[in-house]
Amino acid sequence: MGRKRGILTYLCVLSLALSAFWTLAGLGLLWLGLERRLRDLRLGGLGLLLLATGKVFLHDLSALSSAWRVLSLVVLGLLLLLAALTYQRARRGDGELAA
Repeated sequence: MGRKRGILTYLCVLSLALSAFWTLAGLGLLWLGLERRLRDLRLGGLGLLLLATGKVFLHDLSALSSAWRVLSLVVLGLLLLLAALTYQRARRGDGELAA
């Protein structure tokens, strides 16, 4: 039974790492799209952020204890706020920036 629990913990950590990677990749694509004014990169970054957020809410949180859920949601919220702030500042600097 102990080995099974260890494997499940390992898979949970891998799942959370994948969510973190998707979030950071989405932020990177969003930033790159804003810097180079490429709409497709911006939309790809936003889509990846949406996918990562959905995965966290629908899959990852079910395997976490209460304390880890809170920490995970706080970190995700901070990353989404960072993405929104970056997007807003770039949009304010360029009035014609679409989507």
